[in-house]
Formats: sequence, C-alpha cells, structure tokens
Amino acid sequence: SVALVACYPAKDKATANPETAASQATAPASASASTSAAAAITPEAPPLLDLAEQFPVPESYSGVYALDGAIIVSSRNRYGRLGDQGVEWLKTYGGHPAYGETIVMSVSGVYPDGVDVITSLSNGRAPLPSYSPATGQGSGVTFSPGGGMGWVAGIARVGASTLVAGYDNMEGGHQILHVRGPKLERKHLSLKEGGCSEEDFPKAALETHDFGATKAGTVLAFGDLCGKESAVEVWAAGGSSKPKIVKPPGGLESYGNDLLQGPGDVLWIANSRDKQILEYKDGGFSQLPALPGDKKLVKAFVDRDTLHATDGNVIYKLDGGAWKTAATLVWSSDFSHLLLRDGTYWGVSASKLVKLVPGKSNAYTEGCKTPFVQLYDVSDKAEPTYKFPTTTKALATFADIEKVGLVEYYEGRRRLGITVPSKEVGDAVIAHVKATMKDEDPKLLCYEPKKPRAIEVTKAK
Repeated sequence: SVALVACYPAKDKATANPETAASQATAPASASASTSAAAAITPEAPPLLDLAEQFPVPESYSGVYALDGAIIVSSRNRYGRLGDQGVEWLKTYGGHPAYGETIVMSVSGVYPDGVDVITSLSNGRAPLPSYSPATGQGSGVTFSPGGGMGWVAGIARVGASTLVAGYDNMEGGHQILHVRGPKLERKHLSLKEGGCSEEDFPKAALETHDFGATKAGTVLAFGDLCGKESAVEVWAAGGSSKPKIVKPPGGLESYGNDLLQGPGDVLWIANSRDKQILEYKDGGFSQLPALPGDKKLVKAFVDRDTLHATDGNVIYKLDGGAWKTAATLVWSSDFSHLLLRDGTYWGVSASKLVKLVPGKSNAYTEGCKTPFVQLYDVSDKAEPTYKFPTTTKALATFADIEKVGLVEYYEGRRRLGITVPSKEVGDAVIAHVKATMKDEDPKLLCYEPKKPRAIEVTKAK
C-alpha cells in the first residue's frame, strides 16, 4: 500500500464530495529596468500573489464589498467596516421567532450615510427576502412577508434615487419599488405589453431575477420573458417609465448574475456559470472575449471603471478590448467575492476573508528537492477522512505506485496531491492521471505540503 497526500481532484470532488481541478499558476519572470537612461524601460511584470487569511471569525465570512467610502464585510447576520487593524462590526440583525436567523446577503451603496442591505432568513420555506436602508433616510421592504417564494432581484441607483425590484407571491408578483431619494417610477411591462398569455406568468411579462442601473441612469431588469426566454427590460436614462424589451446575443443565465457598473452608460453582466461576460453599452449588448485559454470565469469585479476577471489562477483586466494579466496566484482559488481597492486585492475564499499578498513561486525548476504533483481542490463538503475512491482506483494501476504517496493538504483550502521522488516519476504519474482520469489537469510543482494526511492506495493485482 501507499500513502497519498490530498489536494482533492477528479470525480471524488464535485457532487457530494466535489474536487474541482484547478490549474497551478507559475511565477512570472521578474521585470528589470535598464540603468541606462537611453534604454527603454521594461514594463513591470504582473505580481505573483498568495492568499493570506485576515481577521478570522468563528462563524465564517460571507462577503466583502467595495462601497463608496469603505470596504464592508459580512458574516452571517452582521456586517462591518474593514480597517487596517480589523473589522468594526456596525450592525447585527436579530432573527425571526418562527423562521430562523437573518442572513446578510449583500451590502452596497455609500458609506456612511447611504448603506443598503439585502437580507434573507435561513428558513428556505419562509426566507422573507428584504431590503433595508441601513443608514440614511429610506423605506424598507420585505417581499412575500407571509412566507413562501420571494426574492430581491437587485437595487438600482439613479442619481439620488434608489429603486428595488423583487418578487412577492402575495402582493402583486414582480414589482419595482421606490425606496430612497426623489420620487422615481419605473414599471415592468404587463403580460399583454410583453406579448405573453395570461397563463405564462403572474402580473408581469418579465420574470425578473437581476436588476440594476448604469452610472448614466439607464435601468435594466434581467430575466425570462413570459417565463420562457432570456430578455432584458431597458429604461433609458431620463426616459419613459415603461421599458423596451431587448434580447441579448447568446442568451443569459436566468439568475445569479453580477451587474457591474462601468463608465457612463456601460454595465457588465457576469456569471460564474458562464464563461462569457456580456456588455451593455449605449442601448446595445455584445459579448466580451472569453478569458485567455477559454478558461472558466470564477469572479468579475470593477476597479476605477476597469473590468477585472479571474479564472481562479490569474487575475485579468480588460484593456483596449483584450484581457491582460494583472496578477497571478500561487494557489488557485474559487473566490465568492473579490475586489481591488487602493492597489490591494481583498476577497472571500473558502468562507475566509483573504488579502492577496506577495507570494513565492512553487513552480518546478531544475534542482528542486521536493517535486510534487498537484491534483485538484477538495470540496469543503468532503468528510475529513474521505478516501477518494475514484482517485485511488486510478492510481492503483500506476506502475511505480510504491514510489509515490497520495496526500491531502491545506493551502488556503483543502487540496489533493502526490508526493514523488523525482521529476521523472512526477511526469510519469501526471501522464497516468491524464490517461485514467478524464478532465484532470495535474501539475508538477516544487512544494512540500505541511501536515499532509496520507491516503492509502493499494496496488491493483
């Protein structure tokens, strides 16, 4: 038998015990500038960054948000302002006597006098999704206050006015409500106006799941027209309270889209279930280029009107219509949140608040004394003693199984990998994994795991 160290890949990963393969970024070559005044200056190479956990809390972090005036973090039923020395917790929400704990879903707006918070209860049958003006003047609203299906689709800020859209199963279906500032009215199209039959969907033509606005004041609602095909209602800035219907090219995910404001009348629509990012600009939609290598989209965000996106290994920024590398990561990460403020990246990864700091490359180079094969990330849902049956079965037929060890280890999150005695054995086991485990992308590193958990592998007979 052989002991293996875990980084968690393959089939053992994804469902009940997801192990999602994540490719390993290598360190970029360091840039150098000529000492000669006549020589051209070489552009500085993108930094290599590592995840450093910050200000741990017992109950985990659920979000980090870039507000005008502050970085705000959330942890279950509370939110606070991130500072140099820690988190100043600003508000804690009480629960519902019958329906459970209040969970902070998102925080946005302007700090300190215009903070907007969306909350939901932990009870799936009665989530009572709510918007509240946590600071400043405004009106709160709860959708489906009696329980049952309901949601907050989003918040749109138009000048000093704020609108909230959501679905209420008791009070009129899909609604757009004015909650802050000068009166502003925006109305969904009726079933008839949208060309829907009365049976298609109650009260409105668009089943709205995402809602927002551009900086210029154009308001957009994203969802399914007549409950069937993806479409967008667009209210032009300063125009009528009634929208026009636009069908974006290539369709759109029905829910879970991040709506990111660009400059002027630009809005980017990103979804981690889709490799593409959609751009709305001056009345029309277009698809942005896929990330280099057609990689998955983990998270997108905006800093100073510039769109950024990451595949979990590299952070890119959109420059002149093309993706350019802004930073690479020592270890891959599935960020649930990521932002850039004053030159520093902050994120939430594996329910931890992380700051991206200068890192040390673990790329394999000649002379490395600790070659190591990275396999994949391990799901947090996997049992602590999970044995990775799919992976061990594949490795059992490796000719030199006695020379390697399968291990689980921790670098920002649970991961699975293989200790190897040399580059030659590492290359051989990589070839074996690629041949026996579909869609896996193992990498040879120079790395020695700390406190690895050995996974037994028995050689096939």
